[in-house]
Formats: sequence, C-alpha cells, structure tokens
Amino acid sequence: MDGTLVDSLSFWPTTWKKIGKKYLGIDGYDPDPELAKRVQTMLLCDAAVYLNEACSIGADNDEFKEYICNQLNDFYKTVATVKEGAFELLEHLRAKEVKLCLATATQSEYARTAYTTLGLDKYLPIFISCTDIGKGKDQPDIYLKAIELLGGTPEETYVFEDSYVALKTAITVGVHPVGIYDKYNFHKDLESISEIYLGPDMTMRDLIKFF
Repeated sequence: MDGTLVDSLSFWPTTWKKIGKKYLGIDGYDPDPELAKRVQTMLLCDAAVYLNEACSIGADNDEFKEYICNQLNDFYKTVATVKEGAFELLEHLRAKEVKLCLATATQSEYARTAYTTLGLDKYLPIFISCTDIGKGKDQPDIYLKAIELLGGTPEETYVFEDSYVALKTAITVGVHPVGIYDKYNFHKDLESISEIYLGPDMTMRDLIKFF
C-alpha cells in the first residue's frame, strides 16, 4: 500500500523532524540513512521500540509507540493521497476480473484508515496486514497468506512493491515481481530484481499495458 498505491512515504521524513524536536531537542533531525531504511520495512510497533533504543530517546515504550501511531493515523487522514494513475489501474484490473489483495506492513488498524478514507476498499476487497501475521515483509508469510486468500498460485500472482527488501522476499515465494519507484524509498537495485518496473518518470496508469 504505502509507496505503491498510496503516496505516503513522506510520513517518515516528516516524523523524523518531529521526533528530533520533541524527544531529542534537535531541529531538522535526520537519522542515519541505514536506520531510516531499516524502520520502513518493520512493523510500526517494532519500529517504535527499535527507534526508542537506537536513537537513545529514553521514552516509555508504550508512550512512544502511541505517539508514532497517532502521527501515522493523522497523516493518513489529512496528508496521504492515492498515487497518480492508481485508480485507473485498479479500474482496469477490476474490469478484467483480476482478483486483488492489499497486503501491507503497516499496522492493521492504521492501514485501514487509509484503506477506507482513500477509497481503496472498493477495489481491493481482501485486506491483510503484517500485524495479522506477526511477521514483517522480510519474511514470506504475508505473501503466502495473500495468495491463499486470493485462491491462486504463486506462478499466477503479481506482487507490487516499492521496497527492495520486500520484493526480494516475495520473489522467494515464486511470484512475478513488479517494482514501483518511490522517491522516499529509492533503491538502485529495485529495477534489477523486477520483472516489470515502474520508473521515476512513470505513473501507475503506465502499468495498464502489462495487464
């Protein structure tokens, strides 16, 4: 969802600044790039605990998790938008009776805010979060569960991801990998592992010709 259908990965750069100011007393805080990259593939609760320790924030874990989650919920309600061309692609796939599932690493209760607020529920009737599985996208479980819910096989399934780690995991299941460029999650090797790649000068509607 995030970085593929929804233009929402600016959440982390914005939130880093807020964390820095509120907890570290630093204006314009930017974390180590590897740290920033790591948390984007983690479950949000795990990311909050990890950041609390890694950044030496020293807050109560539950309080810090609540802060991060509230920031995300507000972001989905007021800032996040559907990526350009996404609705056209979804309309096309629905017209062709392609079965669709939204599989997100974001905590279920917050992801559903975006899912319903942005109208994705009309196109993707099956919704699953890594929090339902208990494992992040560095493990194949969510992809296997999505395929099961769709009633398909890996060989006939396409997985859309903007994350190199997530797409590499999906490939181990045997699906067709579709890489989606997102400027907030750019990885130079994403194209190299993609069967279909949506580059920086393209929109989601450019994928229609492949399906």
